[in-house]
Amino acid sequence: MRRPLATLALVLLAASLAPAARALTLVPFAIETRDGERTGLVARPDDSLRVRGRPLVLLLHGHTGSAAQVLGQTKTASPMAVWLDIAERETLLVAALDGTPGPDRQRGWNDCRRDAPGNPSTDDVGFARATILRLRRDYGIDTTRIYAMGMSNGAMMTFRLALELTPPLAAFAAVCGSMADGGACGAPPRATSALIVAGTDDPLVPYHGGPVHVGKQDRGAVIGIEAAVDLWRVRDGLPTTPRIAEIPHTGSDDLTHATRFTYGNAAGPQVAFVRIDGGGHVEPSASQRVRRLYERVVGYQNHDFECAEEAWGFFEGKRVVPPAPALKPAKPAPKGKPAKRAKRGVR
Repeated sequence: MRRPLATLALVLLAASLAPAARALTLVPFAIETRDGERTGLVARPDDSLRVRGRPLVLLLHGHTGSAAQVLGQTKTASPMAVWLDIAERETLLVAALDGTPGPDRQRGWNDCRRDAPGNPSTDDVGFARATILRLRRDYGIDTTRIYAMGMSNGAMMTFRLALELTPPLAAFAAVCGSMADGGACGAPPRATSALIVAGTDDPLVPYHGGPVHVGKQDRGAVIGIEAAVDLWRVRDGLPTTPRIAEIPHTGSDDLTHATRFTYGNAAGPQVAFVRIDGGGHVEPSASQRVRRLYERVVGYQNHDFECAEEAWGFFEGKRVVPPAPALKPAKPAPKGKPAKRAKRGVR
């Protein structure tokens, strides 16, 4: 009897050490567009075919990235892969989209910069819309609760989605990216809640604005991060004075410090800005830490908070409120026929 009992003990021990199976499925998808086939990955709860009306989060990778990389399906650390934990916990849908190769043969996005020669010329807003329509058909998503988060080139594309996408975003998060300086897109057409996260020592996307450089490549010009924050604050009609909160510093090996500035209330519209003093061109994360060698290129990573959790905390509860229907004007009396007066009653 000892051997079977020992075997059973080993089986139970292995089961306890094995990672728990997710109640979540990663599903690749492909959509035909005018630019050809476009692809991505959807993380969906296992009951998503039965339960309708869930929110949707769109994720956009940075230049040279991919949907698989964003969701942690490659060997590199990916702070936005924490969205898989969030999707499982909150039972929401997350769709990571693939960009297309530009003239530099690297995947990227056609954001609002006219002066970025490496950007593709694809209709990426149209691709995002087609993805939303597909997921509404397949999973019955709530189109008043669509959110987007992007990193770097993906952050710049997220700004474009906030300007042009229909159905519109309820809120968005842009990490390590800013808006084009004199770009191809217009002013924000509607109030939209915005979360912007950026490091003051970003060597690729300059905090105070100017040319974006990746090595020796010229990637166009952007406005300063604080100018982008102010643009959305003004558009959303929010006060000039924010609520300021220092994010607790957790590690002596982290050379950065994060501060959150919040304008407006959680119901929205709302603008939040997380400034990472000393931070570089990398998403903040405590669990998904990049290697020191990578930090030598992009700057220091903040480890005091999870940028994906920060984004979900910002998104949750916000939804697009449809505009009130216009009041119909009263019909004027026909010409030549004065309106009848009501007869006075006898008192």
